[in-house]
Amino acid sequence: MFGKGLAHAAKRHAIGRHDWDYVRKHFAFVARMLDNADAELRDALHVSYLGNLFYGETSLDYAKARILLPKPLAISLEKVERHYEDLYPDPAIRIRYADQVVRRFFK
Repeated sequence: MFGKGLAHAAKRHAIGRHDWDYVRKHFAFVARMLDNADAELRDALHVSYLGNLFYGETSLDYAKARILLPKPLAISLEKVERHYEDLYPDPAIRIRYADQVVRRFFK
């Protein structure tokens, strides 16, 4: 993918600096990738990127960043989150599963 760890770190760093213009551009880039992706890349973006986009983040900065998501990306994120909630209704199990995915993703 497009530097999974690098993209994640850049987004995290920009949110921490309150660089909302960069965050907005980052999300627009990912939204364009989703629009132009084949089925395999789209699935990878849904699972790897969207599934971990705001994982474990509860700060006000991340709430602000979430507001900046382009509508198609926000809809995709909501579907991914709902999917994991349906698969793992118990939050403790969902968190354990997400931890495993994150560890594999950032190996």
